[in-house]
Amino acid sequence: MFIQTLKPPVAGQDFSFSIAGANGVTRIEVHVNDRRILRFIDNTLLCRAAAHVPADSAGQTLTVVASDENGNCRNLEYQISEADTQGRGTPVSARHHRRGNMRFRMVG
Repeated sequence: MFIQTLKPPVAGQDFSFSIAGANGVTRIEVHVNDRRILRFIDNTLLCRAAAHVPADSAGQTLTVVASDENGNCRNLEYQISEADTQGRGTPVSARHHRRGNMRFRMVG
């Protein structure tokens, strides 16, 4: 399973991403620091989604967490850019967890 995005998150704009390679039902959450901004369940082979990044979140960390029914978990983190930087966010980390770890493990 992997999470892919074409543009990093920018404060005040929509952040689009896709998740592929998940097995069965996939639980997806998007957080800005500790504040959840999106949560849903998907059961398609290729999930496409978007979350609106709060305008006051520049410099904070956006985390996408995806966990499938086989216990695979993928986290993707970005530092959120200011609105005038034309989407040049900084990747913080991408982590992969297998069954036995927490289903939604927040890093950072």
